[in-house]
Amino acid sequence: MSALFANVKDRTVKGMLLPYGEASRLSVSGAEPVSFAKGTVKLPRDPKALNANIGHDRFMPAARFESIQDTDGGLVAEFSVADTEEGDDLLAGIESGRLTRLSAEVRDLVRNGAFAVSAVLTGAAFVSEGAFASAALFEVAQTEEHHEDVFTDESGVTWKRVEDTTRTVDEDGTTTTETTSVESVETPDSTPDEDNTREEFAMTDSLVPDGVATPEANKVDHSASALFADLAKAHTNGDASSLRGFEAAQGSLFALKDITAGDRAANSGAGITAATGIAGTIGTAQFIGEVYAQKAYTQRVIPLLRHENLTSLKVSGWKWGTAPAVGDWAGNKTEIPSNDVTVSPVETIAERIAGGHDIDRALRDFGNEEWWASYFRTMAESYAKQADNKVYGKLIAGATVVAPGTVPSGVDAGTAALVDGALSVVNAGLTPTFALVSSAIYRSLLLTPKDKVLEFLSAGVGLEEGDLAGFKIVPHASLAAKRVIVGSREAATVYELPGSPIRVEGLDVAKGGIDPALYGYLAFLINDASGIASVTTA
Repeated sequence: MSALFANVKDRTVKGMLLPYGEASRLSVSGAEPVSFAKGTVKLPRDPKALNANIGHDRFMPAARFESIQDTDGGLVAEFSVADTEEGDDLLAGIESGRLTRLSAEVRDLVRNGAFAVSAVLTGAAFVSEGAFASAALFEVAQTEEHHEDVFTDESGVTWKRVEDTTRTVDEDGTTTTETTSVESVETPDSTPDEDNTREEFAMTDSLVPDGVATPEANKVDHSASALFADLAKAHTNGDASSLRGFEAAQGSLFALKDITAGDRAANSGAGITAATGIAGTIGTAQFIGEVYAQKAYTQRVIPLLRHENLTSLKVSGWKWGTAPAVGDWAGNKTEIPSNDVTVSPVETIAERIAGGHDIDRALRDFGNEEWWASYFRTMAESYAKQADNKVYGKLIAGATVVAPGTVPSGVDAGTAALVDGALSVVNAGLTPTFALVSSAIYRSLLLTPKDKVLEFLSAGVGLEEGDLAGFKIVPHASLAAKRVIVGSREAATVYELPGSPIRVEGLDVAKGGIDPALYGYLAFLINDASGIASVTTA
């Protein structure tokens, strides 16, 4: 890539966006070709207001206009590629040669036959092949056309003329055209027998197993005419299935990731292929269904806390600042004690958790119940993990930091930290019910004799051994190596919409799809921060 026109390090590219005096191949609407002249396209006062996407996909913005030059040859645009995943994809596509063409996006097009009268520039797209042959990044703004013509001269000799035309666009928008022509004697090919040809095709059809595509079936028309015709079809009736052969346009009409039913012969009964990589072609093999790869996720934090139903997106209430209190009274008709009382508002907004996909309805029409059960189970587990992690993060952030005490000789530091945290919760007037510990401290506790642990906890917490059965020690991999969280169940409350995650399905009739999704709502409140103690061992 030339440093003059495309600087990958600085994430800038430049090229011919809309050439003047050149007829388009085919417009998106399927109308006759059109050409633009200088002055027919209205430009914004501030070019930086316009964006550029990948493949005319409004969900794939990847660059921003930096400047637009209205030259005699056409509109020359310079772009600043975004520092995003889409921007990285664009740079990779440019370097590979896949996204080296430019395509202007305009509105309010007024035309007089094959000539544009006026239009408004609204953006641009980086594509594999655009409507105009010369619209491309300057480094690759070279187009080639190949024409062959067979003719017979007066003496009856058949000739073949091959004509190659190369157009190169300079930085100032000037187009240079070079044409070469070569003629040679053409030897006619023998004409195959019609009956033999029909018989050969019939035999070929009968020998191809069901579900196995022939080479001809796999061919995709990558011509500009085919691309723009398919784009027109997609925007007219919502059918984007024909766009899957064009990488630049693929997925431009979808917000959800596609999961499509594949050929059973190709997938040995799995019947599943997906853009998300669920399964590929595995040939002929024993089909065993979903591979059981890991244990289902079990929430570790939410079960330790109070749990209430969520009835609104906003949870609000109040708590005492200075609570009302009684005091000594002398009697004999003297005034009784009274103190100043304060309250403070408390509120939180519920967090939203959701996920969904656009799934080929064939996966349901052919009774693939095992797949659907696995899909919803996996999505529900993902929700459970997300919710648990959110509550864990808020619990840690709202905990009261407690300084560790001196660790007596022969006592494990982790056990001492548990006692310090438990004592802090007891001193706040609450009963400790759980402890979250790091993996390192949990290991030290497991290696400490059970009687020793219970002895220190019983003495520190002031509970009898029988009551300690309700005190849970839970390891958590996200905790720092020397950290312990001791809390009371009453110190925090999790509010969750009943039934979460809620399963919802929609039908995409035009494309034969089913759009399942899961939604959940979760709110969290620390009722008393002194009931959640955080201790870090020395």
